Amino acid sequence: MNKSNPSYTSLLQERQARRHMVRRLLYRDKTLVLILLMAALVGLVGMLFEKAVNGVQAWRLAALAVLPQHAWL
Repeated sequence: MNKSNPSYTSLLQERQARRHMVRRLLYRDKTLVLILLMAALVGLVGMLFEKAVNGVQAWRLAALAVLPQHAWL
């Protein structure tokens, strides 16, 4: 009934083309994508490490700023 409609056949061809493209993407070598993801992960860990170091430095400086006002000194 709808199979004779030209828009239906063009829609079916587009759907098959999309499926073929997705299959080709899934079976392709993913080394470059993995390298990109690992680089993003390393960058994220490096940024978090830098923020942690800055936090420790700020905490130590705040502790040293309180030290001269301590009652024992």
